[in-house]
Amino acid sequence: MIPGPHQSEKRLAAQALSLLFGLCLSLQALGQRRPPEPPPEFALEITLPGSAVRPPLLEIPREGTSGSLLLRRFLTTGNAQAAGDFTGLELSASEEEGAIRVKLSVLFNDLSKQEWPNERKEKRVGEYIVREGEPVRANELVDFGIVPIEMALLRFKNKIFKPGEGPLIMNMTTSLQVATLERTGTHYQVTLKNTSGKRVIYYRIESGAAGIGRAAAPVGSTGAISDDNLAVRGLPVQSVERDGIRISSVVFDDGTFEGDPLDAAKVFAERDGFKIQSTSVLERIQATLGAANANLVKESLKLEAGLWTLPEAIDKASAVELLRAKHPYYDDKTIGILYESLKGGLYNARNYALRDLGSLKREVGDGDGAAATQHGPPADWARVVLNRLKEDYEEVIARKR
Repeated sequence: MIPGPHQSEKRLAAQALSLLFGLCLSLQALGQRRPPEPPPEFALEITLPGSAVRPPLLEIPREGTSGSLLLRRFLTTGNAQAAGDFTGLELSASEEEGAIRVKLSVLFNDLSKQEWPNERKEKRVGEYIVREGEPVRANELVDFGIVPIEMALLRFKNKIFKPGEGPLIMNMTTSLQVATLERTGTHYQVTLKNTSGKRVIYYRIESGAAGIGRAAAPVGSTGAISDDNLAVRGLPVQSVERDGIRISSVVFDDGTFEGDPLDAAKVFAERDGFKIQSTSVLERIQATLGAANANLVKESLKLEAGLWTLPEAIDKASAVELLRAKHPYYDDKTIGILYESLKGGLYNARNYALRDLGSLKREVGDGDGAAATQHGPPADWARVVLNRLKEDYEEVIARKR
């Protein structure tokens, strides 16, 4: 419930579970601003006769379509000869005047290959209109040797909870308070309020073993997560109503934190790694900026190519020693976890520059006779990009944490 004012088989098998029905857990931490989406009003409930598998509900958006993939292993075949070598069924569902329009196809692709959608081998089964209280059976599947699936429309009862209502919320912080708790379709969404007056750079929300929603400000910037964007959506109803919601931690840009200390240690280890690597990246950027305008584009492309093979600025032994000095109370296993975070920061420092330089490369090509970009002459734009990166890395190096 919302606290009151004073409450605080192998790759294919794994892929099959992800592809099955196209409804993998999608915890989306809203670290970036995105417009609110109206919650779905209903979902498509799919029943597979003769199968022990119960597909998750397929939520139907107000606009656009939802897709669902049913692999052969989860279906029942009634005629092996007619079924042939089909590999699955694909459904495409959209809202239509208070009902659901479903398009159904039989697939013959190797669905273990990631590129299968680009080389589709399919046969259309038909289209169906599913209305509330009027389940539909896809009888045409008999022609393909498949026992027909059944489809029904399920209308949601979306709800915004008042303080004191709803599932259990365990808050391990004092500065993050629940602003709103909503159940939309098959998921919960939690919006938080930062009462600390400090800038948040990381927070984490979880629900049982269903997964974790988290958000972090870009390590390579002095930015923080906007207080308007402290939200996590996509927490599964089943998990939330069984295990509740746990607000595990929050980390601030001044080096303080609340909740799980390991979360904070990992955040700062990653930022340390970014800062350690930033010096070598900055040196290369400064050297490139020294080139004349006539050569600046080509030198920028050389910088981009060279960053891919940039050596790590600290070896593992030295990094582990640094982490032990900062965290003498952690055992070897935990130090190993922190090292992976620090190492991630080393690579993030390189990738931060590669992102902008890659965009520059796509605009100017190989640099020979490059036409003016949408931002102006190539050399001028290259200098803008490089100077912006230079300032960012200087700020990272100058900060205390």
